[in-house]
Amino acid sequence: MKLPQGSGESSSGLVSYVPQSEFDAYFKDQRKQKAQLANLEKAYADLAKSHGELRISHSKMRKREKSREKFFTRMWKGVKGLWKVLKANESLPISRPEEDGHEPTAWSDDGGAEDS
Repeated sequence: MKLPQGSGESSSGLVSYVPQSEFDAYFKDQRKQKAQLANLEKAYADLAKSHGELRISHSKMRKREKSREKFFTRMWKGVKGLWKVLKANESLPISRPEEDGHEPTAWSDDGGAEDS
């Protein structure tokens, strides 16, 4: 019984099932796929590293924003409290020139040049 022979039969009678050109093309394709896989693995590793760095950066940014929001909330509460105090004291005059023993100063709109 004789086995089916491909185009690569040698002179010594050995049978080749796949021609050499197909083997070469297969191995070339395997090398190309291996190189593509290595590039993909590198890209994935870079992406994972970048993701970790971005996650840390985003976390820090969120903490800063939260701190800033707390600061502005405290500041606004302080402003509102100060406004309430000033509003309550608004009816009281700030200074009373009569108590100092001086006459009240008369102010005019013509630039303060009353020397007559």
